[in-house]
Amino acid sequence: VLDIYEFNIHHWHKKYASEPKNFIKEIKNIKKTYNLLNDTISKKVFLSILDIYTSHKTIRIKHSNHKQYFPKNLFDKKNYQNIINCGAFDGDTFKIYMDKFKNEFKKALLIEPDKKNFLKLKENIKRYRINIKKQNLVSLNLALSNKKEVLLFDQNKGLSSEVKKKGRNLKKIKTDTLDNLLYKNNDNWYLILDTEGHEKKILVGAKKLISKNRLNLAVSVYHRVDDLWNILIYLKKINKKFKFYLKNYSGFSYETILYAKIK
Repeated sequence: VLDIYEFNIHHWHKKYASEPKNFIKEIKNIKKTYNLLNDTISKKVFLSILDIYTSHKTIRIKHSNHKQYFPKNLFDKKNYQNIINCGAFDGDTFKIYMDKFKNEFKKALLIEPDKKNFLKLKENIKRYRINIKKQNLVSLNLALSNKKEVLLFDQNKGLSSEVKKKGRNLKKIKTDTLDNLLYKNNDNWYLILDTEGHEKKILVGAKKLISKNRLNLAVSVYHRVDDLWNILIYLKKINKKFKFYLKNYSGFSYETILYAKIK
């Protein structure tokens, strides 16, 4: 029998599946995260997902009908002028962005490590006729992480291509950090992060940008169980000015996004 609560958690930690009491060990961080969420809806979403993780029941989550990554009445339009899309896939999110914020657009950095996805991305962004020579738009075929290194990557899986420690037919891929890529840049950015469980390491590699109030963020927090609280706690530790909002776009645990907004 397939445990439905596990189906959309890409990295289900054995310690939570086999020993639910391990959630108790995280109670301090869980409570802290709940208290740092800035509105009632966010707190309800948080408790619903936590209930799914601990009870293994199918619970309907209050979900948003707005476009994922672009919540209504949360960010000002000027916050979307410069966008980073990490895990850009074939440009699907960038298309939504351009449809909504073409007039606000100034710069974009699109990062996709999967080679096939990246080639589709390059082809799809041609439709916008952006002056790439002026570096208004940069697309990179690499993986972001917490440091420069070479990692193993499970590619050609479409939306689910991901960094892995072991497995069959894995390819080596170079990584870099956002702090390295943008060290000469002084702009403020809106970062969209959906990287199949690698989000925390990427945020560690963006520590300088985060601490200097350079990033508003939309971060996927459903690929790993404890991302639900660990990512928010990390961000708050680096920058006390963040306000946090949690929104769900599926009605189940997947497609849950943490928004971090500079006050």
